[in-house]
Amino acid sequence: MMSCFSFHRIALSALLINGIGLSAHAQQANDVSAKSDVAGIEFVTLGHLPKAPASAASQKDCDWMLTKPKTAGGQAVAAQGWGVTAEQPLGAYQAVSFAGQFEPSTSGTCQIDKGNVAIFSGRQLIALAYAGKGAKQTIGSIAVLQEGLRIWDGDLVAAPVADIHVLDGKNLEVVAVAAEDAVCQSAGNVPNVYGERIGQARQSLIAAGWAPLKNPKDLAASEDQYSQELELSKQGIVEVDTCAGTGLAFCNFYYRKDAMELSVTTASEDRRVVGYGIQCDQAHWHQPD
Repeated sequence: MMSCFSFHRIALSALLINGIGLSAHAQQANDVSAKSDVAGIEFVTLGHLPKAPASAASQKDCDWMLTKPKTAGGQAVAAQGWGVTAEQPLGAYQAVSFAGQFEPSTSGTCQIDKGNVAIFSGRQLIALAYAGKGAKQTIGSIAVLQEGLRIWDGDLVAAPVADIHVLDGKNLEVVAVAAEDAVCQSAGNVPNVYGERIGQARQSLIAAGWAPLKNPKDLAASEDQYSQELELSKQGIVEVDTCAGTGLAFCNFYYRKDAMELSVTTASEDRRVVGYGIQCDQAHWHQPD
């Protein structure tokens, strides 16, 4: 696994030594404050983004992980040679996740290193989140929440690192991943089950009102009597839908609550939760084969 070495630990030092950035004005861009309550993640106000390191050329090896920038901030990042992994709105701002090193791997995955999250107001850089010196985690991408954004790491199977929120419509903070996520305009809540084995995760989901959707297929009649789906079903985890027999052994599980449907994905042989998806409209529910 590659080192979780953020560009910022290089770039900040270089900028300070060369005296070409991080002036008092840049550190207090537009009088916006940025703070982090998460160990290992630094969040600073910043007005200048340096060019990407030479290692950013590796982005061509993981082009499926990149997004073509559509926002002014994303285009400014790409113009400096960084690989843009996501663009998401954040209140009145625009957030852009980007990285300077990529390494492809199995099952369409990619190790992302030297990653960061920039906050823009138009083309003006406001703040930057990055992995601090000695931190174990990396930053790979961002995803939108009902309120705020979630930072994901750069590992082959990404895990959530922290959440970003806007305070009073202006100031910024990085906080620990929420204990639960509001979904479907707060019609439901999904507990934080990331990293839990599916047996433990389903207990939390059921307690939150999510009913397991029994797989309608007759797994016992399947030609493959050693399938992961059959094994899980025999353990009482009847909501298993499909499992990949190769690569990172992804499995999907489905739950429903009122008009909402929740899909949960696990990875590896110990089947730990790595992500979830939500459908708020019954018309878009999963249709089992």
